[in-house]
Formats: sequence, structure tokens, C-alpha cells
Amino acid sequence: MNQFESWAIAYAKDIWAGVGPLVGVLMGGYITNRNQRKQRIIDSKKEEYRELLESMSKAMSTFFFDRARLLPSGTDRVTLLATTSSNVMEIIQTRIFIAPVMTELTVLPRWRAALELPQRNEADTVCADHWDDTRRYT
Repeated sequence: MNQFESWAIAYAKDIWAGVGPLVGVLMGGYITNRNQRKQRIIDSKKEEYRELLESMSKAMSTFFFDRARLLPSGTDRVTLLATTSSNVMEIIQTRIFIAPVMTELTVLPRWRAALELPQRNEADTVCADHWDDTRRYT
């Protein structure tokens, strides 16, 4: 090995001693950021599923209470049923991270169909079937 080669190797080692830690920090930051982003997406999906299931559960309870004549009659009853229904529809239509799954499962059409069932006196069994289908994928 001649003098130039040994000098180049020593110079490269000196440069790498200064640049190496910087590259390591940048790579570590990138990996950490990527993992945190994945975890945020997972947490967001979990929160959106929780909100959807919570609102559907509350709505189904309200509708079953109404069917059992446990809700007060009058405008309060109509307002409660309309508000409950619109809350669920809003959640179905505004969730970003679980939208593809809800589209695949046809959650909105099933919800609309479930809302029409009490008028046809088929609500008890069919609503439970829709509920079970929806919960199976979460």
C-alpha cells in the first residue's frame, strides 16, 4: 500500500467519524417517525371503531326502548330518535381511517335498512343480524 492510499483511508475514517453518527441519528429519526405514524393510524382506527360501535349500540338501545314503549311519547321521543339516527349516520359518513372497511361492509345501507325495519315489524331479528355482521369485522 502506498502513501496516498493510506492517507486516503485515514482521511475517509476521519470523515466517517464525523458523518457516521449524523447518518445514524437521521436513520433512527426516520425509523422512529415511521413507527409512530403507523401507531397513530392504528390508534385512530381503534378510536373510530369504538365511536361507531358506541353510537350504534346507543341507537339500537334507544330504538328497542322505543319499540318496547319505554320512551316518553311526544316531540321529545321524535327528537331523540331523529338525533340518535343522525348521530350514527354522521359517524358512518365522516370516519376517515375505517371508511374502506365500512364501504366494503355496506354499513350505511345496512343502517338505513335497519332504520326502516321497525315500520315493517321485523326489527328484532334483522337488526340483531346486521349488528352481528358489523361486529364480526372489528
